[in-house]
Order: sequence, then structure tokens, then C-alpha cells
Amino acid sequence: MSCRAFPAGGGIYGGGVPRCLVVGTGAVSWRKDWPVSRGAMFSYEYVTPEQLAGFDKYKYSAVDTNPLSVYVMHPFWNSVVKILPTWLAPNLLTFSGFVLLVLNFCMLAYFDYDFYASGSGYTHVPSWVWIAAGLLNFMAYTLGCAFIVTFPVSLYNVFKAYRSNTLKHHSFYEAMLPFISPVLLFSLCTLWVCTSPYDVIEKHPRIVYFLVGTAFSNLTCKLIVCQMSNTRCQPLSWFLLPLAVGVIFVISGILQDKEYYLLIILTTVITLAHIHYGVCVVNQLSKHFNIYVFSLKKPNVE
Repeated sequence: MSCRAFPAGGGIYGGGVPRCLVVGTGAVSWRKDWPVSRGAMFSYEYVTPEQLAGFDKYKYSAVDTNPLSVYVMHPFWNSVVKILPTWLAPNLLTFSGFVLLVLNFCMLAYFDYDFYASGSGYTHVPSWVWIAAGLLNFMAYTLGCAFIVTFPVSLYNVFKAYRSNTLKHHSFYEAMLPFISPVLLFSLCTLWVCTSPYDVIEKHPRIVYFLVGTAFSNLTCKLIVCQMSNTRCQPLSWFLLPLAVGVIFVISGILQDKEYYLLIILTTVITLAHIHYGVCVVNQLSKHFNIYVFSLKKPNVE
């Protein structure tokens, strides 16, 4: 549970009692008599006033022309929507899909941590695990309605928009800004894996994938915020700096046999930073739009 503190009137206490925007497992609500300090951890405002203003003007306009989606998945999704309770919030469905993917990752990591389970002499992954993994992925895909866009396709779309003079931004450089941080992220991680004296990808592949995936998720979330608010994307993300320093330490041999600890530290820091970013942004947007996170009911703000 997290809490974002807001004054009841003028000043910190404003002659009344402090109130907090409380985010729990079910919904966001206002609570009286909660000390302001409890919300300080998740009170950072990542979304700028310019971006908040952009969110007010946002209108969803994506068009999916994938034949699989048009002729198979969309009819299926439309049928699923009809049987779901009308009180279920879309955010709750999407978050449930995310939880299923996390469960899938943990399950496969438990049964095949280093990807050797299919080799001779190793305990094979039970058949039911693969069935469960497929079902979890399918349910997560259905609940989130997520689409996988590959890097080459993204580049092609940017180039096509540039040729047809339909770029959202004024220059080709501005359109390419979202690619800078992801390219640097994957370049640094690839360099680390290829030069690692510890052979980190061989000994701890799941942690490496988790690190890269979490870092990329954070970049993606920030890009989504910029896209939805029609604001300029920042070319670099701060956590690329500690990652770059770590890679330099690995290449130089300074760490020697302590590379595993570097991996754990970086993974922990980036994961906590991503969670902090997500909770703060959700708190900030729910306050801005005056909504509950996981409920269709309107908050009763006094």
C-alpha cells in the first residue's frame, strides 16, 4: 500500500486534517489523519505539468490491421468482454495480465533456471509446466490486449512517416530520440555479456534477462507517457549511467570475482527504481483525473 499526501486546505494542514491518496490492492481512496511523511516515498512527480496537460487532450486512435488480430483475436476479445462483469475496471484486467506474466516467469525460472533442463543428465521440466505457461501467456495477452512491435518494424514505420511527411515531431532527429536509450541499453548489456570474465549469461541467465527486461520496461513506460501526452522524449535515461559504469568495471577487470554482486546490485536498484516510477506515476495520474486505479467508482474527495 502507498500513500500520497495532500493538504486539506491552505498550507500543509490548512486548518483541517491532512489527507492521503491511498493505493491499496483494490482501489485508490482518500484517508484522513494519515501523517504526510508516509506518502513521501511515493510522492515524487515524474509526470510534468506539460505532460499532464497533454494527457487531457489524448484520444486513442490506434488501428490494428494484423490479419490474426482482425479475423481471430478481435472477435475472441469481443466475446470475452461480453461475459466479463461490467464493474471490472480495465486497469484491473491489465494488471491481472501482468501478474500472470510474472507468475509465468517465476515458474519457468524455478523449473529451469539456467536453461539446461532439456539437456541430457538434467531433470526435465514437467509437461504440465509448459501447458500452464502457454495458458498464462494467452490469458495475459487476452486481459492486456498487448501487441508486440519489433524494432525493425518500428524503424520502418518512422522512415515511412518521414518520407510521407507525416511525422508527429518536426524533425527526423526528434522521431529517432525514443530509440537512443533502448539501443544504448541493449548495446551495454551485449558488451557486458560478451566480455564477462565471470561468464554471467551462462551462470545467471534469468537474472540478466530480468535486469534487461525491467530496464527496457521502464524505458517503454516513459515513452508511452511522452507519446500519450504528445511531449518530447528525453534521449537518455539516468540508469544507463550505473549500467555503463558497471560494464567498464567488468571490462577493466576491477571486479574480478565480484561480478555476481554487481549483477545483483544493478538488478535490485533498477527494479526498485522502476517500481517507484510506476507507483508514483499511477498516484499522480489518478489524482489528476480524480479516479480510482482499480475501480470504476469515483473517489469521494472532501
